[in-house]
Amino acid sequence: MKKMIFASLFLFSVAALAADEHHGGGIPTKVIMWQAINLSVLLIGMFFLLRKSVVSAFEQKRTEFLASAEKSQELKKVAEDELRQYEEMLHKLRATSADSLSRATAEAATTRTNMIKEAQDSAQRIQREAKETVQVETRRAERQLKEQLINESIKLARQEISTGMKAEEHQKLQNSFVNNVKAVHS
Repeated sequence: MKKMIFASLFLFSVAALAADEHHGGGIPTKVIMWQAINLSVLLIGMFFLLRKSVVSAFEQKRTEFLASAEKSQELKKVAEDELRQYEEMLHKLRATSADSLSRATAEAATTRTNMIKEAQDSAQRIQREAKETVQVETRRAERQLKEQLINESIKLARQEISTGMKAEEHQKLQNSFVNNVKAVHS
């Protein structure tokens, strides 16, 4: 029905234009009036025909815009939350970096002290072992010298006995031997 009204109005306006074809001198008020009527009829017809589709299109655009705005707000909120979390993590890292550095410095100092103590203990142990070795080697050398001295004394005594020594010389040799043995033991 609406389409029929629209088509008839359109045809009437064309007929009106065709009827007023001649131009006279002056302002063609009749033509302007018919054009104004045609335009009014066209606008009214368009209003009735396109009203629902235009309104629904604008409603749909409005709904899409509001949904998009809402989604943007949610994304903004999420981004702000993530930013806050990253800032907190960065703050914690900065705070703990000084702590970590001081702990590492303390551990390094403790390790250094322990290493120095171990080195000193090792040096003392080496000195003690060296002293013990010197003492053992000194005793062994003394023992060897004593044995050598005894053997030499016995050898000399045999030579003297075999060459016919007198009793006085024999007594001197024995005294000398005893004195040497005493000297070695002391």
